[in-house]
Amino acid sequence: MRLHRFYISNPLSLNDTSVTISDEKLVHQWKNVFRLGKGDSVIVFNGSGKEYEAVIEDISGSAAALEISSEQDCPAIPLPTIHVAASLIKKERFEWMVEKLTELGVTSIFPIVSERSQLKQLGIDRLVSIAKEAAEQSGRGSLPQISSPSALKDVIGHVKGTLIIFHGDSEEMLTAAAVSDLNAKELTIFIGPEGGWGEGDLELFRRHDMKIYSLGDLTLRAETAALAAVSLMRFTK
Repeated sequence: MRLHRFYISNPLSLNDTSVTISDEKLVHQWKNVFRLGKGDSVIVFNGSGKEYEAVIEDISGSAAALEISSEQDCPAIPLPTIHVAASLIKKERFEWMVEKLTELGVTSIFPIVSERSQLKQLGIDRLVSIAKEAAEQSGRGSLPQISSPSALKDVIGHVKGTLIIFHGDSEEMLTAAAVSDLNAKELTIFIGPEGGWGEGDLELFRRHDMKIYSLGDLTLRAETAALAAVSLMRFTK
């Protein structure tokens, strides 16, 4: 039977075999959702790249005691290192995008306030919680870094690697061959909002001499475009 997997903030090491979990929300989840108790085993990880099998020694009130029994490396996230800068869209759709980008191994997510953004703010704590659950499910050993919403011009000055802009009206399509030609070890993908980038956004990209591509003739929702772009970058060899 596959063990349940959970992200915790505690330091973890085989040298410190006893760990006390004081996260009330997590302990509540163990007791009341998963019905875990003394003697049950779980997998825990804290973003270090390793995960640990542990046995629940005690669980009462708002705390639990674990005994660490084994350690192993989490699956490595393959190159290239991918960051996603995505314009704010409807809350539920942006949250779904964060979940799926976490599963695909994205390193960081930058919410953007652009000309046509549908929102100006977003609950970062909620997004981090979604990313934790997606990391637990997918087996990755780290969480993506999720920034607070920022203006497009500020994000451009902060991100790293090769910068790739996706815009439905671009005449140049990003093909598998073009991805191979980029040969990038680290890149940032920019995804526009519903309705596409505004003219001011596009002028900003041009001033920074950033390459603009399309994902084909079909009109994709922003969250679909994000997943398609990351998948193209991740799985094209």
